[in-house]
Amino acid sequence: MLTIQTDVNSLNIQNNLGVNNANMQTAVQRLSSGFRINSAADDSAGYAIAANLSKTNASLQAGSNNAMQASAMLNIANSAVNQIKDMLVRLQTLATEAASGNNSSTADANLNTEASKLLTEINNIASATSYNGVNLLDGSAGSALSIQVGDTNTATQQVTLDLSSKFTTASFGAVGTGAGVNLSGTNFSISTQASAQTALGTLSSAMTDLSTAAAKLGASVNQLNYVNSYLSSASTQMSSAISTIKDANMAQEMANYTKDSILVQAGTSMLAQTKQVEQNVLSLFR
Repeated sequence: MLTIQTDVNSLNIQNNLGVNNANMQTAVQRLSSGFRINSAADDSAGYAIAANLSKTNASLQAGSNNAMQASAMLNIANSAVNQIKDMLVRLQTLATEAASGNNSSTADANLNTEASKLLTEINNIASATSYNGVNLLDGSAGSALSIQVGDTNTATQQVTLDLSSKFTTASFGAVGTGAGVNLSGTNFSISTQASAQTALGTLSSAMTDLSTAAAKLGASVNQLNYVNSYLSSASTQMSSAISTIKDANMAQEMANYTKDSILVQAGTSMLAQTKQVEQNVLSLFR
């Protein structure tokens, strides 16, 4: 039926043209952004899930950074402890030499001078070793330094570090040597054979104390390394999950774009062809 008031063919073509043009624009947006979901309107459920996963993943990545920084902090402490250990070994050597009866008083005095310098340096290292304002070897950081490694304020999302051990001369050597005996200047001397012999026992206890405290640091470093390994793996899997939900399938979107582009061009061409219907109506009046 030929009509002039209502061009049904034209209306159908316009409707399809609008749908195909909208689909093409969606494909263009996804191809240009790389995301299937660019707003909640694209997939409200997927948008909410991806947003929540992204929040968790951001916390995992920040937690991993926190764990790496804490590990670096403890490595600084371990490096300083190694220096203190080397000085204790040197003190043991000096005390062994001074404990021998074939030394002159002058030789013992010289050995004691070096020992005093080493004791001073042990205290200097213990006092000066710090990370971002946190003192690591004087015990002031306490036994409950909390490192946040997750997205909630719970014990399972935190690593607690014990930095209460003191690596000062006054804190070493009191084990098994009697009350008040340690490596501090008022109690420790190798200036005579007798004092050097006593110092050997004190140094042995000091090395035991240092080894015990160093073991706690080493255990914490290993714990943090495992935590960081887990967080890195979890973040990778979380990113994969987010990608599955949010990222665009570029091959599929390119195919959609090509199809819709052809349909838009075809619709535009067919819309032009509706003018032929008008010409057919006018031919009736000739």
